[in-house]
Amino acid sequence: MSETQSCEICGEGFSEQRPREACHYCDRAVCVACVELDIPDHHDRACRECIESWDPYRQLREASPRELISTLANPTGMDRGKTVDLVCAQKLNEAVPVLIGALKGTKDNHLRQKIVAALRQFADGSAVPVLVAALKDSYPDVRSEAALALGEMKVEAATKPLKKALKDADDSVVASVAKALGQLGAQSATRTLGKVLKRRKEGVGRWEVVIALGEIGGADAIKILTAALADDDRWVRHYAATALINLDPQDESELRRHLL
Repeated sequence: MSETQSCEICGEGFSEQRPREACHYCDRAVCVACVELDIPDHHDRACRECIESWDPYRQLREASPRELISTLANPTGMDRGKTVDLVCAQKLNEAVPVLIGALKGTKDNHLRQKIVAALRQFADGSAVPVLVAALKDSYPDVRSEAALALGEMKVEAATKPLKKALKDADDSVVASVAKALGQLGAQSATRTLGKVLKRRKEGVGRWEVVIALGEIGGADAIKILTAALADDDRWVRHYAATALINLDPQDESELRRHLL
């Protein structure tokens, strides 16, 4: 390490408030303010300039759209998850067919989740079949993302598989499915949602069911929501009252006592 008395990055002199340290990578004398970060996945102290130059994704970020899509299409390609992020950030709609193929061809749970999230962002109708199939994926986060995508894309043809997905054992998946059905305004799902509310005893899935019933509306939904005002869960009562106020403002004063 050099014998300089000032930081070789910012130029400030060393002092008690700004003690002298050393970068493990370039061996320069630097002050504590310029060595406050570590290089990811390493335990040695590094100066800011070394951190900025250490970029494992630089080549990927500088790749052309065609190169990104080629990387994504390669089943043995490295950093496919990061590639999905970049494809989304650059809004490369032409990558949708490759994303669909990659979803079918990978066993990596987190990569499948990223791909379904990307397909949700692109909202391309060609992805509907794989999104419906993803409702049965082995990984809960993939199932949740698929349900949310179908709801946001207003895929009415997905109502039936979404209703079946309400039987999912994972509460977060049930919540996402209920939200999707609410976005679809799926009247045919009203009674099924009511059964879910009775069958499940706790969890955010029940809250989303109540919210969905409020979005769907109709006489059957109002009947279920009215009964939910006596539920043991205060949030179920709250969301039921909120939904009923929106559906029938005439009873607002009486319903407000259930709000939190």
